[in-house]
Amino acid sequence: MSDQTKQIKELLMDKERFKAMCKSIFDEMDKDKGGSIDINELEAALIKMSKKNGVPAPSKKDIQDTMKIFDKSKDGKIQLDEFIQVTKESYEKMVKNDL
Repeated sequence: MSDQTKQIKELLMDKERFKAMCKSIFDEMDKDKGGSIDINELEAALIKMSKKNGVPAPSKKDIQDTMKIFDKSKDGKIQLDEFIQVTKESYEKMVKNDL
């Protein structure tokens, strides 16, 4: 297991730290403070989080696919709880693939 994978796994295990990290980035990207982010804000947030944790950034297609899956209301926006779930699943996939 790589050092990066170990770091991600440790972050996922510390649920409070993980949620706090996601909320901090989400709040920063939620420019209008409306409680949701659009696809451009989502992309910026995921790239920032990837850089912060030294992991590969998702592709544009991955981001578009993510938006389709997690935008439950189909309004083109993701709420905080959806953002946390998206990020958690992405990180779990990285751990599984030992990225």
